Amino acid sequence: DDGSDRVHVVGARGATGFALPVGSEAFEESGRSLVRGTLDYLQGLKMLGVKRIERVLPVGTSLTVVGEAAKDDVGTIRIQRPHKGPFYVSPKTIDQLIANLGKWARWYKYASMGLTVFGAYLIAKHAIRFILERRRRSELQRRVLAAAAAKKSGPNNDVEKADSLSDVAKRDHLMPDLCVICLEQEYNAVFVPCGHMCCCTACSSHLTNCPLCRRQIEKVVKTFRH
Repeated sequence: DDGSDRVHVVGARGATGFALPVGSEAFEESGRSLVRGTLDYLQGLKMLGVKRIERVLPVGTSLTVVGEAAKDDVGTIRIQRPHKGPFYVSPKTIDQLIANLGKWARWYKYASMGLTVFGAYLIAKHAIRFILERRRRSELQRRVLAAAAAKKSGPNNDVEKADSLSDVAKRDHLMPDLCVICLEQEYNAVFVPCGHMCCCTACSSHLTNCPLCRRQIEKVVKTFRH
């Protein structure tokens, strides 16, 4: 359009996919002075010279340029990096560039699907953990209430209500000094600051709240019986 069949590409070196072949390489020895040699010796360096590499674009190379086209006041057409969007300078054809971008798009799609599945797994994991924790607390509260009811009722009432009590309550009634959680060890842990004692030290190490009053446990004190 400008009569010269030329298009100026601005910033081609910073474009994606643009690689120039090496045209020549040259090694130039650097002159060494006494001061420079002393400094290099103290720093543990040995400066031999400078290697210069020249990269050229062979004449007649076909390039595909994707960018923003603009025409200045003189009439020169320029293709430059757009404010938004990609900027490609590549020896590949436009079809090859589109196919390559499609391949990366598929990888991004698979990666996003994988991240979505992983996020759903984390959410489900936390939800299941929350449900199990609620169920464990409910079971713990049921045991504590059953143990409290068994201790509150007298020996005569216990015999009459033996059929209606749960297995846990029966065991707590027969062995009232057992831990209300494991029902195996004697309770010997006092919760601070509420002062309740209904669990053994092994079970109390897994608790954050008192099973009786639900108050937060700040400290567990082990007691000893004579």
